[in-house]
Amino acid sequence: MAEVELEERGEMTIIPPAIYEPIYKAIGDIFSFDDLNIVVYKCLGERRINDYANEDDPRWQVARDVIDGIERDEATKFFLSEILFDKRCDAYLTSLIYKVDPQIKAAERNLKARVEALDEDLRKTKDALTDDAARRSLKDSSATFANFSVAVGVLQIYKFLHDALHLLQVRRFVDLRDAVETMDDDHAAEGRLRDFQNGMRECVVLARKAAARLPIDVRPQETLWIDKLDQRAVEELRTAIDGMDIPSARIALRIAAKLIESESSRLNGLIFLSASNLPLKALAAGLENAANIAPLVKLPLLSTANSANLLAATLQSHVVEHGLWQDVDDTLWAVDVLLTEAGNDILKILSEEWLNAEAVVLNLVRPSADEVWALDILKYGERMKEALSGAIELAATPAVTEADLTDAIDGLILRYGDFRYEVRFRFFVIDQLLMSDCEEIVKLRTSVNAVLEALGHE
Repeated sequence: MAEVELEERGEMTIIPPAIYEPIYKAIGDIFSFDDLNIVVYKCLGERRINDYANEDDPRWQVARDVIDGIERDEATKFFLSEILFDKRCDAYLTSLIYKVDPQIKAAERNLKARVEALDEDLRKTKDALTDDAARRSLKDSSATFANFSVAVGVLQIYKFLHDALHLLQVRRFVDLRDAVETMDDDHAAEGRLRDFQNGMRECVVLARKAAARLPIDVRPQETLWIDKLDQRAVEELRTAIDGMDIPSARIALRIAAKLIESESSRLNGLIFLSASNLPLKALAAGLENAANIAPLVKLPLLSTANSANLLAATLQSHVVEHGLWQDVDDTLWAVDVLLTEAGNDILKILSEEWLNAEAVVLNLVRPSADEVWALDILKYGERMKEALSGAIELAATPAVTEADLTDAIDGLILRYGDFRYEVRFRFFVIDQLLMSDCEEIVKLRTSVNAVLEALGHE
């Protein structure tokens, strides 16, 4: 049976026949179809699980089909590293993974270590370019090195712009909307609005400075939203506060909220695209080709190529995780809109939308359910569910008064705000981790530019 299975799985398999069945069963016992969907996404940067497995099949079959697909795509080590990193991976599954390859480590996800390894290897590559054959062999890859240097700079700017908006995004807009309604006789409410308006003003200044460093062909797209935030949100909110004009303040705050949400999501997509498209694999391919042409310096070139491939896989995993949390944030934004526009149907609509939103959040929280941040999200989620259930039950009571129902809905909105903030704060943490990744990657520009200089690239 093992011989047939090995033949069916093809020549690129690295999981030994004796480990194959135990490992797919152990993975299937722990990871659902949805869980493996995320793991595959992180490994490949594409949602490929439907190419591998059927969601309706038993878990062991799903796990087996996923492993077969991953092996065909030659991503087994990265897949098993992601499994190993997951906190649900128990001692038995860990032992099986190490039997496949003792060198597979969850530490592969340590991007800082991967950057440091590539930086060191690039320096060795630069030193190896004293060899004429090595220099000639890498000459064709000089454009790839130059493109990498430019792409890293653009990535850094996009991430800075996104981060500037995210500092505004984590504000509780429910509280700001309430502050608008009472600003004419509540100095504290006026102060909260003024603080937010000044925060937007500072964001505009910093964003303009960053956008000015972008290539000329993409710069206008960023200055467009910066100008709109300045003119339609900052200035109109300031004028409304100065004149205690509540209707105008409502409009300015709504414009600000929409701009911050839409542009943050768009910039996240650009970050995702820019990081995913960093030509690390092209660098690796060029180095591998050069190693075949210049055998005297083969080892340092191949080591650099391997480091570039490892960094590419690690970065891809981090970028996908950031994108998944952005998806959660976008899903909850739809609920945010409902809370302001649903009117008398708020309970009916919210009960339907909440089920979808909760499922999306839980799918990301579940792997870390024993961590403090995850427990907080789950706690506030339960409180939200209880408040929603209580409000629905109260609304169905024949003798309910409008005042009691309004009070229940107000309480429900507060509970949702608590939950929303915890989820958004987690996204903020993930966002900061990706910012740290970008800062680490930027350090490679020095060693990449040194290689370019040694190649005589202008």
